[in-house]
Order: sequence, then structure tokens, then C-alpha cells
Amino acid sequence: MVAATEIGNTLNATLPCRDLYEAVQTVAHAVSDRTTIAILSHILIESEEGALRLIGYDGEALSMSCRVAASVSRQGMLTAPAKTLVGVLSNLTENRDVDISSDVGSTVQIHCERSTTKVLGRSPADFVRPPDLRNDAVCTVPQVLLREMIRQTAFAVSGDETRRTLNGVLMSFDGETLRMVATDTHRLALRTTEVGSGAVVRDAIVPARTIKELGRLLTDAAGDVTITLSGNQVRFDLPGETETQIGSTLIEGQFPNYNRVIPGQYNKRVTMNTSALTQALRRAQVVARENAGRVMMTVGQDTVELSAESAIVGSSLEELEASSDGDEMVLAFNAGYLLEALAVMETDKVHIDLTEPLKPAVVRPATEEPESATDRFLYVLMPMQLV
Repeated sequence: MVAATEIGNTLNATLPCRDLYEAVQTVAHAVSDRTTIAILSHILIESEEGALRLIGYDGEALSMSCRVAASVSRQGMLTAPAKTLVGVLSNLTENRDVDISSDVGSTVQIHCERSTTKVLGRSPADFVRPPDLRNDAVCTVPQVLLREMIRQTAFAVSGDETRRTLNGVLMSFDGETLRMVATDTHRLALRTTEVGSGAVVRDAIVPARTIKELGRLLTDAAGDVTITLSGNQVRFDLPGETETQIGSTLIEGQFPNYNRVIPGQYNKRVTMNTSALTQALRRAQVVARENAGRVMMTVGQDTVELSAESAIVGSSLEELEASSDGDEMVLAFNAGYLLEALAVMETDKVHIDLTEPLKPAVVRPATEEPESATDRFLYVLMPMQLV
């Protein structure tokens, strides 16, 4: 890599239009679209040996960078507005090469075949770079697994901005295990996995926006994501030739003690078909939406009855097959909250563990193998008041 101090404010490089477009699209997600500071709406593009490095940063929390192979005829760097670059490149022929260059006046020229567009850039010296991280703490997680963990937790993050510590996903490392937790106080999602010995012992609250952008970029391909923690910063290095990195400022504060919320034992376990329960809840939700999403659940020995009522819409009644133990129990749940949990379960059947009508229920995937304490997903759902 050529150091920034060794290259000027001019640049000239040639690369496939599709490669540049995809790289710009990636890092543009980190650029702020609400800023009044012009440079924060720009992407920095700088030369490396045989490549270009693109960086997007919102100036506060989220940054993204990636590397794309290019033929660099003049070492340098430039900035250009993210939205403008996306718009220009999206309308060029993707299977052709594009030349991108800048002059000392910060004008960026994009040339492809017979098309030439000039964009007003800014001085690269004005670009706000994200913080550098020391490798204080590192662990690796297969990207397929991390993608699944994000999918099973991020949906439960709170949108209440007055409770900042709930606006992100807790990543809790204990040396061998990674736990990801999200809650909005009405429900809690927890996914646990082993990460191998030698990992850091630390808790970090990663903002929801960062987690969702990370989940968007992860794929089903092989390879590990390297997680680096340093001070109040985290960086995720994704596998692949583009060397994509996502950096973020962590949310400061103490995440709630989630272990207190998870019931240690239950009086009744109900096992149901995941698809059947999902379809029944969707039908009941049509009525329940007008009544705070409330669905009544009456659990018997071999059936579960779901009912919803609304003075505006009408009523709904569903009877489902189920296996359960213990006495009959009547509870009320928010249909939407339960549906979101069912949507991230990959098993044909689901367990719902109950203690009392007004105490938290635990929803888990039903598997033939015994549940592992170090590789599991569970969802805690607070019941609604019976009326």
C-alpha cells in the first residue's frame, strides 16, 4: 500500500465499470445522507499497489472501506459525492472499462467509451478518516454463522432513542463463547456460539445500523470474519478479494443484565409445528392489529387455541395441534413479536416454555439433539395483560 503522504491529490486509474460501481455502492452505505458538512457526503478513493481503496464514513460512528483491483497510471487520491458516483456509474455499460481521474482543482472525470462526466469533488485533505484500530482484541467467526446470528438478534433491537444501550446488539465475549443479545424490554433475542479459546473477554454494544449493514454484506460463502476491538471502536474484516471492512464506534453504557430475564425453569412446554403456528398467527394478526397486536393463547393437552378480538374488525379463532404437559394455561402475546421470532427459526417445530400467564415465555427451535449451552438460540417474550 502506498502511504497517503506519498501520493498527491490527483489520480488516474482504469478498471471494470462493474467493479467500481459495486465498490462505490458498498461504501456509500456508510456515508451520511443528512449531514450539512459537504465532505461527509463524499467517498474517498485512493490508490494502492494495483488497486483502489474506497472509504465511506459518516463522521461519527459508521465507516466502510473496500479494495478493488485497478490499473493505476498515476498515484493519488480524490473525493466525490457518493450519490453522484452511484448515479453516474449505474448508467454506464457495466462490461466496459472506466477511467477515473482527478486534477489539482479536485474535479473528478469519469470516462467510459464515448461518455465523459465531470464531477465537482473536494480536497482529499478535508476528508474525515475513521479512527485507526490497534489489534487489542481479535476473534474470528465464520461469516455464514455470523450472518445467522445477526438475523436471529438484530430484529429485537429497541428503536427508543432515549435508551441508547438498547439501540444496539450486545456482543459478549467470555474467552471461548460469543453471545449476541438484543432487547427492547418487550422481548429478548439471544444467540450463542463457540469462537474457540483465546478470544477476548469483553462486552461491546454495536449500533443497530452497523449490525444491519454488516448482515447485508455477509454471504453464504466460506471464510471467516475477523472482529477487532480497540477502545470504543470495533472493526469487522470480511473475507474475500475486496478486503471489505466495516468500522463503528460502540455505544457506551451498561447493557441490561439479560440473564435475569431468562427463566431458569418452566412448568409447561408446548411443542408446535412452526409453519402452522406462523400461518395461524398471521391470520389472527389481521384482527389483532386493531387491539395492540393482542392474541390470546389457550394451551391444552393436545391443542392450542389462538383468538383475537377487535371492536373495529371483528374476531378470529384458530385451533392448532400441539403436544404439551402440565395444566391448561391462558396467556396473551403480541402476535407480531412472536411472528418475528418464528421467522428466524429453521426447524419444523418450535418449543414454547411457560411458567405462569404473566411471566416471560421462552421460545426455542425444537431439535432432536439436546440443546447446547454454547450453540443455541432462544427468544424471551413478555406476555400481555389478560383482559
